[in-house]
Amino acid sequence: MRKSSLSLSLAAAASLTALVGCGGTPAPIIPAETVKTPDQVTTPACDAKAYPCGPSVFYGTQSGDVIPNIAFVGRTTKGATAARIQMSDFYQSKDVKLLALLVAAEWCGPCNLEQGELVTAYADYKAKNAGVEFFEVLTESTDGSPADLATVDRWTKKGWTDQNTKKGGLSIGFPVAADPTYQVIPLGLTAYPTQILIQTSDMTIQMKTEGYGAGLHTLENNIDSLLNP
Repeated sequence: MRKSSLSLSLAAAASLTALVGCGGTPAPIIPAETVKTPDQVTTPACDAKAYPCGPSVFYGTQSGDVIPNIAFVGRTTKGATAARIQMSDFYQSKDVKLLALLVAAEWCGPCNLEQGELVTAYADYKAKNAGVEFFEVLTESTDGSPADLATVDRWTKKGWTDQNTKKGGLSIGFPVAADPTYQVIPLGLTAYPTQILIQTSDMTIQMKTEGYGAGLHTLENNIDSLLNP
């Protein structure tokens, strides 16, 4: 059944987690392409050069915690070959100081409204060489089923409209991936859309915002304040 609520409650988030736990194997992420999915790749032993690890590192979901090195399958740009995208791809990047992890669902009305403004904001940061990267993760398709690569392709092929400027036909320029096993739920997801801001030098969570409108504007204000303390 298609979702119509503007946000997920904590109870709904818990039910999604339960659904994953007792629903068996999720739908294939990539039905027509050959690529290893996250659960097919063995996590390597602790290597601090590859990702923060060791006894002094705390993986968590709150500000100051290191975000777990979760992995997804998606496309780095529209039409690119399907690839495994994980948090370690952004760790200590020379070009990226801040990573905005964006969580959305295809059925979510506010997510669709927000998308054009996200595209505009991303283009502005790129034009300024500000050191900001966006990475969007889709959890569900239009019918509420777990997202897959087809969901990603529908999302990235759409022409988006910035609700502020009313400029249409905007194309997503940042990586987008599917999360059919709801890996983002433990990060404290209680509403769509959610934006999590991560400092790439140590992969610590800086701030989290939720919802469309105030959430997006707060995200941009937070990015600007962290870039110019």
